[in-house]
Amino acid sequence: MRLPVAVGAVAVLFLAGCFSSVPATDYGKVQSDLEAAAAKVLVLSHDSPDGHRDASLHHGAFNLQLVGYSNGIDDSGDPNRIPAQGFWNELAVTPAHAYLSGESADGSLGGFTIFDIADKAHPTVLSHFKAQSGFDIEVNQDESLAFLASQRNSPEQIAGGLQSTQDPTASAPRGIYVVDISDKRAPQLDSFVPLPVNGPHTLTYFHHPNGNDYLLVCTYDLTTDPVTGAITGAVPATQRMVAYLVQPNPIRGSVPAGPHVSLVPIAQFQILDPGAPGLVFVG
Repeated sequence: MRLPVAVGAVAVLFLAGCFSSVPATDYGKVQSDLEAAAAKVLVLSHDSPDGHRDASLHHGAFNLQLVGYSNGIDDSGDPNRIPAQGFWNELAVTPAHAYLSGESADGSLGGFTIFDIADKAHPTVLSHFKAQSGFDIEVNQDESLAFLASQRNSPEQIAGGLQSTQDPTASAPRGIYVVDISDKRAPQLDSFVPLPVNGPHTLTYFHHPNGNDYLLVCTYDLTTDPVTGAITGAVPATQRMVAYLVQPNPIRGSVPAGPHVSLVPIAQFQILDPGAPGLVFVG
């Protein structure tokens, strides 16, 4: 007849646990405290409306420590050397080097920059690869090749790119630049793979245990209203991920020399029903 006593004891322990529970975290207060602390360094005065164009006034950081800086253009350390309509996009980093893609509305900045980051406090610019506005960038395992995505370049970007260099291949729009980076001071175009209609959005390089190298490429094509620019839909046929085998060229070194590798498509996945316009896409 001791069962009721045992049940009662369990009930008391259960209630005791409820009464001694830790109060729930007030996430609203956590957010407000964070914003108050960060405002001191992130909300900066530009002194004048033109201050938004002065990169030297944008040094805000919270809970981060600056180790080194490069403007990606030269070794002056002056952020105002970046073209007025240019900005940096994606970054690929290895122990010794960094690869930074650039974009601009007028073609004044594109392609990517290679940095020597052996001394993390003093990154130095090694070279630039001139091309259309660059988006995602990947490098292969031995850092002999870089893969640069070029996406949805406007006529202004294409025209500006043509004016900034005499190399006609530098302005090949919407596709994947395969770049020979074996000499970090002199990157050279190896090949170009076009990807209609709007080009690749993201790239992912993968070295498989089977010894093969693969490049996974995601694209999306959104249609917009020509007057308002609002997204009105998508093109299902090109809402896709394409898997490429990075295949070495066996005749490399012959005359005339061909590319180091070929990108061979081996699989494709498509979103044939993208759902709400512009809201569902691969990548």
